[in-house]
Amino acid sequence: MKINDVLNVINNKTTLDDTKYSKIIFDIEEGREDQKLTSGRRDWLILADIYNNGEYNQKFHLENYLKFKLNDGLSGDENFENKCFKYIKNGALRIYIMEVILSYDNEYVYKYYLKLMEYYNSNNALNKCPKYPF
Repeated sequence: MKINDVLNVINNKTTLDDTKYSKIIFDIEEGREDQKLTSGRRDWLILADIYNNGEYNQKFHLENYLKFKLNDGLSGDENFENKCFKYIKNGALRIYIMEVILSYDNEYVYKYYLKLMEYYNSNNALNKCPKYPF
C-alpha cells in the first residue's frame, strides 16, 4: 500500500476516527500525559486543538503524521509499511493502522492490544513508547 493510498482511505468520510482499542491505548499512552503537561505537548495534539476542534483521534493523528513525512521528502508513491508504519512506536496509532488501514486479523490486533496493556500496567510507564516488536 502506498502513502497516497493511505491518505485516500483516511480522507474518506466513512473511515473511523478511532477504534475501541486505539482509544483505550491513547488514554493511557498520551491522554493522561497530555493532561499533566503545561509545555512540550506533542505537535499533533496542538494541531488537533487548532484544526480539529480539540478532538484527538488517530485518523487525524495519522493524517498529520503522513503530511509531515511528505513535507520532509517522502513521496506519496512510496510504500507505507516500509517507509512509515514500521517506524511508528505510538501504540494507539499502530493499533488504529492495523485495524483500519491494513485490516490485520482481529486476533492479532487483540493480542497486540493485550501486550500494550501488559506493558503499561506492569511497568507503570505512561510516558514511554513501547518497543516493537514485542
